[in-house]
Amino acid sequence: MMPRTRGEKQVLISVHLPREWLEALEALVRRGVFPHRSEAIRHAIRELLDKYRDMATYVEIDEDEMDIELMRGR
Repeated sequence: MMPRTRGEKQVLISVHLPREWLEALEALVRRGVFPHRSEAIRHAIRELLDKYRDMATYVEIDEDEMDIELMRGR
């Protein structure tokens, strides 16, 4: 899991999930797979961004910088 970088600003978002997804997510936390739901969700988003990294050029992020951030999570 990618540790939070000191001074890294995070943004709070809201998301609607099916209840079954939330229950499955909470089961992963109870089993110690993730320390909390937020980390599990960040992990899932990192995996998604890694999968579609080549398509992420529309986002104004330096590709080298993005690779470093994505790779740090492994």
